[in-house]
Amino acid sequence: MLNKSSLKTLLESRFNTDSIKTLALLPSPTVFIDMQKAVKRTAVAIKNNEKITVIGDYDVDGVSSSALIKIFFNSIGYDVEIIIPNRFQDGYGLSVGIIEKIQSNLVITVDNGIMALEAAEILTDNGADLIIIDHHTIGQKLPNAIAIVHPTLTNPKLQVEEICAATVVWYFVAALKNELGISFDTKQLLHLVAIATIADVMPLVCINRTLVKAGLAQLNSSNMPFAKALRDISKTKITSEDIAFRIAPRLNSAGRMSDGFIALEFLSAKTIKEATAKLEQLNALNEDRKKIEFDTYEQAKFQVSQEDKIIVVCGENWHEGVLGIVASRLVSAYKKPAIVLSEHNGVAKGSARSIGNVNIFELLNGSKEFLKGFGGHKAAAGLNLESSKLQDFKTKINSLADSINATDFESNSSHLGEFDLCDIDLELCDLLDNFEPYGQHNEKPKFVAIDKTIEKLEIVGKDQNVAKITISHSNQKINAVFFGQECNIKVGDSVNFIYNVTKNSWGGQAKVELTVQRFL
Repeated sequence: MLNKSSLKTLLESRFNTDSIKTLALLPSPTVFIDMQKAVKRTAVAIKNNEKITVIGDYDVDGVSSSALIKIFFNSIGYDVEIIIPNRFQDGYGLSVGIIEKIQSNLVITVDNGIMALEAAEILTDNGADLIIIDHHTIGQKLPNAIAIVHPTLTNPKLQVEEICAATVVWYFVAALKNELGISFDTKQLLHLVAIATIADVMPLVCINRTLVKAGLAQLNSSNMPFAKALRDISKTKITSEDIAFRIAPRLNSAGRMSDGFIALEFLSAKTIKEATAKLEQLNALNEDRKKIEFDTYEQAKFQVSQEDKIIVVCGENWHEGVLGIVASRLVSAYKKPAIVLSEHNGVAKGSARSIGNVNIFELLNGSKEFLKGFGGHKAAAGLNLESSKLQDFKTKINSLADSINATDFESNSSHLGEFDLCDIDLELCDLLDNFEPYGQHNEKPKFVAIDKTIEKLEIVGKDQNVAKITISHSNQKINAVFFGQECNIKVGDSVNFIYNVTKNSWGGQAKVELTVQRFL
């Protein structure tokens, strides 16, 4: 049986090997091999009043990276052109089609570009200089660029190479500030780094943990309009869970349903009125996304083969903006990697999501003979292929998965043990708060409850998908809530379940509550 002392020791052990626990210990921007090349060329462009074009991406990391650039350049009074490719018209990142829109001597990609070999050649032939700031997995060949700023290309090696693009861009801004010899507090941009890091599911250890902790503090105190707008709807302190489950989905909804530029406009808004209007727009897009996502997921389930180790499903004209979310839902439901594709005019295009230690990028690389293109990292990727090659691709990627150790398919999350109900109190909540932020590689602690009795049960919610429960054991009682799944329990049942401990401050009075993850 766990107690608070043993839990504290367990949680502290997660960070025993971390060497960077404060901002003061962060490595210098010069750790990135090409950083000085990148900032010197950018400084020359600013001095000569050259047009600078920044190519971002339509996901949270991409728009956060673009917002970092925009806010910094606005602060020095220099106008840069920022292009957020439209998922439906332009595709991903620095594409050949995007180049037609560029009339600049200097092009900077953020959160994309590392796989843009053809586009980089065309840009160079057109006489433009290219700087790539990215974090996605590097292929066998690097693009033709004057500088590539990437967490793999560092000296010495970073303790954690899995950092998001916004972190690399934040370092770029810090180095550029130094190169220009100006005063600018880069700490004021850390809330954007925190949002991107959590949304892109980076491991919350070492550099990432330090930056996110500082970024959350900034998010809860910043005077930037977007931060104020988020606090206005949150009403309470914004946490890493709020970013993961409330903020990131809204930001992503712009690129999924309409145009990622809307999210950029929100993050870089200059007034609270503008930020609030953009947030309302994002809320509406997110509601549309939920409806389409549900319908697509229901259709996708019918194609899942239990025998396959890698789920591959495809639908005609499925909405491209929800494919990644549907893949994540399939991973959660079936405990295996999932690839969800939409077929249109003979081409299947979509997203892949992984589980445990299965490297989905390597699986795609091993199947590239059937692909027109792909990119991403260990946990998530995008791909496209001719529809005629879909079955061959499915067969190939599943054959590659046969050689993967079965334990690699297991989810990295597990419970820490059992707590006595009488020990679950506000003091325990405070102890858990000390180890925030929670996320990848620092998951919010889960506990197991054994042989507890259902005293009360009420099904509530607009879709009747929330169960409010009172749990009892040995004369101890505590409230619990169970979200979003069919609830096959009844009053009087003796149950075992996995749960998180949460602090419910609704109504102004803090109370301890359990959030049931699943019944056993």
